[in-house]
Amino acid sequence: MRDRRNVVLPAAAAGGVLVPMATDIAFVVGCLALLGPRVPAGLKIFLLSLAIIDDILAVLVIAIFFTTSIDTAWLAGAAAGFGLTSLLNRLGVRRVTMYVLVGVGIWLCTLKSGVHPTVAGALLGLLTPASAWLGRATLLEVVQRAVERLRDADVGGGPDAERREAAEDLAFAATEPVSPLERLEHGLHPWVSFATMPLFALANAGVAVSLGGVTHSISSAVVVGLVVGKPLGVGLASWLVVRLGLAKLPDATPWTALVGAGCLGGIGLTMALFIASLSFAGLELEAAKSGILAGSAVSLCLGLGLLAWTLPRAAR
Repeated sequence: MRDRRNVVLPAAAAGGVLVPMATDIAFVVGCLALLGPRVPAGLKIFLLSLAIIDDILAVLVIAIFFTTSIDTAWLAGAAAGFGLTSLLNRLGVRRVTMYVLVGVGIWLCTLKSGVHPTVAGALLGLLTPASAWLGRATLLEVVQRAVERLRDADVGGGPDAERREAAEDLAFAATEPVSPLERLEHGLHPWVSFATMPLFALANAGVAVSLGGVTHSISSAVVVGLVVGKPLGVGLASWLVVRLGLAKLPDATPWTALVGAGCLGGIGLTMALFIASLSFAGLELEAAKSGILAGSAVSLCLGLGLLAWTLPRAAR
């Protein structure tokens, strides 16, 4: 029986296609923060959108290339879970707990189906309600009405049921100005930042540096893919859509700044390391990781350098 690692190895070694495709969003945000107000808002949106789409494509690659066999029964269970999530969204269910419980079931079904469970996480993120029910004006109206009902009940000695209903309105007003997706993101942020991400980095970033790994063809392919392929691909694709009239450059963004943004897109750590660990083993894995770290470092320096040189300094 042929090992799946041997199936993926030639594609990554020949063109550096799979490993360099992911962009590390956290590092991109950090680089933009270093440049501060010098970065135009349009360029920030472009680069962050690029990083997000890049990671989504990386998840799709994992789903397509790292699935050896599919159990249709478990896959049908995952599909039913996604359908239930969509139904909860349409019915207006706002309890994050409900989406978490359904999400755990979807993750388990996806894992058992043979498809990589990272796909479940990406799709659940897209299906979780992202809009708030209460705007600012409506929020003030709900709060004022509830406060008046509480005041009238206290003054007039109203029934406890009226106080309870007013308190429920206040509880509703306390949660619904924020979407379930934002509440979930806020609740998970400390766990992801201080537990999940550090453990992920420690588990995937360990590199045993050796001359054979550094000079390996896989390492060279990954470096070229990150340092040359990313800005070249971003620049040419952007030039093509602008030339065809399908889009325009962000305001106050010259082409050199767009190329600098493409260089920052070459910072690939988390998902790139993950794909490398799924693709390779032994010396090949060491080479891929060495290439990721080296290519990301060079891309970071090039991107920051181009943007700092191109973008005007902020007025003091």
